[in-house]
Amino acid sequence: IYPEGIKYLQEKLDSQSPLKKLTLGRNFMIAINVAKSLIAIYENDKGTLNTYRLDEEQDNIHLQYRHIQISQWYNLNIPKIAHFFFIKNTEDVCFVEKNGQARIYSLINGNFRPGAAQLPKNCTKVISAPDGTCFVAFVKEKLAIKTSKFEDKVMETNSKNLWEKMQDDIFEINDKSESSSPNETGLSSNNIAIISQRNIDSSTEPELSKDIETYK
Repeated sequence: IYPEGIKYLQEKLDSQSPLKKLTLGRNFMIAINVAKSLIAIYENDKGTLNTYRLDEEQDNIHLQYRHIQISQWYNLNIPKIAHFFFIKNTEDVCFVEKNGQARIYSLINGNFRPGAAQLPKNCTKVISAPDGTCFVAFVKEKLAIKTSKFEDKVMETNSKNLWEKMQDDIFEINDKSESSSPNETGLSSNNIAIISQRNIDSSTEPELSKDIETYK
């Protein structure tokens, strides 16, 4: 741990003179509370929480809350923690499991606070609000947009060879419409529904319209 500012950090790194060295496993998480000079380290594999405090001069660090096994609050199972952070301006840390369940542990009381919050499972980041009154979860959603085969082809082509790639599809529609009655398809050989242009890039739209008019 190097408490020095950026100005002196490189010098300390070169001299290998940290304030404290810790031996941790590979799967750990760190939360920092600058206002309280606290550094909390949670080891996921062991389910162990240790919290260190810097003194006012930042020339000494000591282990204040040690070897807290949180599995005792999770039916003796080590929870799979995805997010871990301090509640702003407090000595409370929040644990968010991969299933979205969030619980707050009070370092002062040595116990979890009553209740739990259920967050979306696909949270990408969870942080405390600046005033500490709540926490904010960020969610990344994937939008599945289903388009027709014809629209996909239009989106993949550029303006140079757009018409050549469209011809096969148009002729295929023509063949189907000619072989079917108007009652079955609603189309005739002289009435072709081309496409919806909502997904066409603006740079190709004028040329596409020109090509359609030419074909008609």
